[in-house]
Amino acid sequence: MKATRSVFKNTGKTEVMRVIQSFSASDFNSADPHAWQQVNQLGLELAQKIAPDHEVAVYTHIDGVGHKLHNHLLINMPNLQTGKKYHHHNDWERIAKLSNQITQAHGLSLPTQSPQSERKSMAEKQLANKNKYVWKDDLRRQIDSVMLDSSVSSYKAFSESLSSKGIKVLDRGKNVLTFAFIDAEGKKRRARSYRLGKDYEREILEYELERRAKQADKGLDDSKQQRIIEISRETELRKQTFDTSEQSINHLAVTTKQTQRDQSRNIEQTNNVIVKQHSFRTAIKPLTTGIQQLKDGLQKLTDQVKQFLKSRDIGREFAQRFKADMLKQDLNQRQNVQNDLAKRTSPTHHSVQRPYKPRGGMER
Repeated sequence: MKATRSVFKNTGKTEVMRVIQSFSASDFNSADPHAWQQVNQLGLELAQKIAPDHEVAVYTHIDGVGHKLHNHLLINMPNLQTGKKYHHHNDWERIAKLSNQITQAHGLSLPTQSPQSERKSMAEKQLANKNKYVWKDDLRRQIDSVMLDSSVSSYKAFSESLSSKGIKVLDRGKNVLTFAFIDAEGKKRRARSYRLGKDYEREILEYELERRAKQADKGLDDSKQQRIIEISRETELRKQTFDTSEQSINHLAVTTKQTQRDQSRNIEQTNNVIVKQHSFRTAIKPLTTGIQQLKDGLQKLTDQVKQFLKSRDIGREFAQRFKADMLKQDLNQRQNVQNDLAKRTSPTHHSVQRPYKPRGGMER
């Protein structure tokens, strides 16, 4: 396996992927050597389904607690066809499904426990059974306390809240986080998110945080929309009042036939109404201008969003073409390497043995 990794220049930190395949004690007798061979064969069958293009070593063990037969599958990271690494993150559900299919096909017992959101090792379980301190449980509780705070609605706020508790959050890939802190016993601890359980993986945490942020934004948008409706209604009512006043003035000018004294009084009243109308128009002008600016701003924002989506689609198409070209180039290069290796290791390739010459320079 090491030689294969060297050939494909796959020298990352993760060299192999380990999978544990367990069976019920009622299905196999751990004292029967024939059962050992059967369990090992089931491990080979699972390995072919999980990673058919990878090197896999299958070891059959008997655990020391319940004396149950189980397999350890070590999957070498490079793919023998492409040289790419085995994508092992979030692959547990697929592996469990394949293992259950094999178990069911051979008439064996299926696991009855439900999937757990937390991944606990045997050592953790034994410490918990003895009521001893488990630092991973302590870490889970502190992460849960931050996620239970509804005001935390962004990844930045999540990291800062944990930092205030003495827990440092480190990015370790697309869906992997590392939590580092000093436990209650004063020891430095580190745990990757998938070691704590599915609920602590970055994808799950960010999904919940984004959901909270969207919910908060939606509430803010609703309040803005309601305010616009209220402003529009107030403007319409004021306009109706203005129209009614103007009609009253016109009717007064046509139909009024009073004395000079009454006419003077009516003229004065009319002037007062005109002044009020002018003041009203002046008062509502900033409001009307603000509404128009708001509409223009919304239209501008809509245009920017459309332009952004268009640019993103163009970038995505370019990235896909670039990725396809690089993959094709990589495959061609690997094929040339394999052809060269085949020629070098071909049995028809012989070296020419030169005749023996003594140091005196004379041939024999």
